[in-house]
Amino acid sequence: MGAMHKAADIIYFLDGEGLGSISQDIAVSLRPFIDDERGSVRSAAILLLGNVVSRVKDPGKPIVQQEIINCLLPLLLHLEDRDESVTLRCKLTLFRCAVFLRWAHLKTLFRSMAWDGYSRLLKYVCKCLMQNESHIPKFLYQALEYLESSQTTIRHSAALFIGKQSKFT
Repeated sequence: MGAMHKAADIIYFLDGEGLGSISQDIAVSLRPFIDDERGSVRSAAILLLGNVVSRVKDPGKPIVQQEIINCLLPLLLHLEDRDESVTLRCKLTLFRCAVFLRWAHLKTLFRSMAWDGYSRLLKYVCKCLMQNESHIPKFLYQALEYLESSQTTIRHSAALFIGKQSKFT
C-alpha cells in the first residue's frame, strides 16, 4: 500500500514524462487491488490509477483506452463503498477517466459528483458507458461479478446497474 502511494506521488510529479507504455501495465496491475478487502488498499490503488490516467500524454492509444474502460464500472460501483476515502478517490478518478475519454458534458458529471445523489450520478454515468454498445456485455459481466461483493451497498449498486441496462438495450 505504501508503495502505491509513493508510485502515485512519483507519477503525479513526473507529469507523465517517461510514463509511456507502462501506463497500461500499471492500470492492468491495479485492477485486482480495486476490489481488495482492505479499504486502504482499494483507496491507494484508485489514487494511483487516477494519477496514471491524468498523466497519460497520448489518450488516443487504444490499448490504454481499453484498460481505462475496463476500470469504469468498478469505479462507478465503488462510489458506494463503505470506506469514505475510497468513495472520494473514486469520484476524482472517475472524473479523470471521463476527461481522458473525452466524455461530453463534463460539467454535468462534476456537478453530479459534487452535489447530486448517487442515483442521479449512476444514471448519468450509465448513459455515458452505454454510448459504445460494444462495451455493454463487458459491463454487464463485471456487474454480475459484483453481485457477490462482500459489501451490501456495492451488490445493490451492481443490481441497479444491471436493471438500468434494460433502458439502454
